[in-house]
Amino acid sequence: MVSSFLSEWALANSWSHFSIGDKIKVVIMVGLTEDAVVHGIGNVTRDEKVIIARASSGKLYTLTKPDQAYVKKSKIDHADGLINDLNEEKAMEVKIENGNPEVATEKVAAKKKVATTEKKVVAEKKPAPSVDNNDDGLLSMAGLSRESGVSVLTLRKYAEKYGDRIPSVLGENGVRRYPLEAIEAVKAIKLENLEKWGPKASSVDEG
Repeated sequence: MVSSFLSEWALANSWSHFSIGDKIKVVIMVGLTEDAVVHGIGNVTRDEKVIIARASSGKLYTLTKPDQAYVKKSKIDHADGLINDLNEEKAMEVKIENGNPEVATEKVAAKKKVATTEKKVVAEKKPAPSVDNNDDGLLSMAGLSRESGVSVLTLRKYAEKYGDRIPSVLGENGVRRYPLEAIEAVKAIKLENLEKWGPKASSVDEG
């Protein structure tokens, strides 16, 4: 059992090892973990994030460091592979800019590899939420409410209190619209409030 665990799971060391819906094992204490699913990912600062995970028991965990959970080794290998591909690409571009044409063929090969990897990532992505009926692909507040499951009244409260965490675009007509990334940001804020206030979080936000 122990060998199977070690072969399938590894302690995360980067935020890139987490995605919404991932199955993880939250570290409770040394030698003790609990199975959970990633329900929200929020940005604390540019380099810091917070992970909200829900255990099968219904308990919510807030992870402020990557190494507070185990993730599938395949997830780590995939994320690290993407980073390595990009780093190799940048290194080759620097060499060529410095007048080293010998790596040109390597650069072409690296681009093909990155393109193949990107196609795999796109194939693995879940279908995108439906956007409002417009050409810019942005959501109105009503659309954001529909996709996030948070009422418009609560969204207005969130916009006032957590505006810097919810990406938005102010149009020429003064109407604020939201990119699809705002959906997960709102869900993460909702989960944080649920953890802080419990089942009454909705009434607290709207009160």
